[in-house]
Amino acid sequence: MAPTLIPSDWVLVNKLILGPRIYTEFNKLSAEKMLRLKGLRKIQRNDILVFNSPHIISEKLEPDLNMFYIKRCIAISGDTFSIENGVNKVKDMPIL
Repeated sequence: MAPTLIPSDWVLVNKLILGPRIYTEFNKLSAEKMLRLKGLRKIQRNDILVFNSPHIISEKLEPDLNMFYIKRCIAISGDTFSIENGVNKVKDMPIL
């Protein structure tokens, strides 16, 4: 996300937009013990998303609750995404 975000920047996250996670058992924080409440809206193009890094535990894909990724959503469901000559395109329009 550089130059938008650089190491040591502070990030404020609004978990109500996409729906907060609720853990049903705090002694075992895993995806099986988690449910997500309904959010205020769905993910939109150009949203900045903060999510846990996925990793494999016992042949299952689980979130690593200590590692966070910050990424920008450049395409949503139904979009056609392509990379041509190093240029990202959504619906055949270059992303600037």
